[in-house]
Amino acid sequence: MIGGTIARSFLRQRSTSVSSSHVAASNAGGSGSVVGDTTTTLMWIDGVSPLAVLHAFVAAIPALFIFGIIGAIQQNGHQPIVATAVTDVKVDYGKLVIVFLILALRS
Repeated sequence: MIGGTIARSFLRQRSTSVSSSHVAASNAGGSGSVVGDTTTTLMWIDGVSPLAVLHAFVAAIPALFIFGIIGAIQQNGHQPIVATAVTDVKVDYGKLVIVFLILALRS
């Protein structure tokens, strides 16, 4: 729901189907991953075997491909990939160090 709302505001109300397909593909892809799905993360913290969620991929894999492809085609219609590269990228090394420290020092 959060991802759809953010995508919808980012797309300036142009297409809710693009937002819907992005959210569906994201949810399907995260169903068996501790990174992408809160419920799976909590199950794994509680000691549930990763094999216990293997059946989730039966629906997740086709959904990822179907909604992912539809969303990619629609997104390309709204904002196609361009060949020009951005060359004036500035890296904020202070923020990069903070993120690295958070990841390295978490317990």
